[in-house]
Amino acid sequence: MTKQTVKVRLSEPDRTMMRAIALEDGVGTKLNDVTARAVEWAYFNRSVITPLVVPRSNRHYVSLYIDADSQLKALVELWDCTLLEALYSALRHYMQHRNIRTGVRCGVA
Repeated sequence: MTKQTVKVRLSEPDRTMMRAIALEDGVGTKLNDVTARAVEWAYFNRSVITPLVVPRSNRHYVSLYIDADSQLKALVELWDCTLLEALYSALRHYMQHRNIRTGVRCGVA
């Protein structure tokens, strides 16, 4: 399993949402765990979600460690997008999914 660091731009509300999900999932859950779950969730829901464009302004970079041999590569090929777009899309759609379940609000894309 090869890990790689990816820097993705997320708004403050999105970063707060990721932290809230990590807290909700239990002690010891890290942002990288949330990222892995987001990629897995997106992979299993790949037929009903679409890739998003990564916004360029008003965002701060967050460094995340991802499994380079994961389902993310399959999403890149399926959606015909970049690794960053696939990761951002997985995170945003997963946060939206968790938002519906928990009521915690995520930022606007």
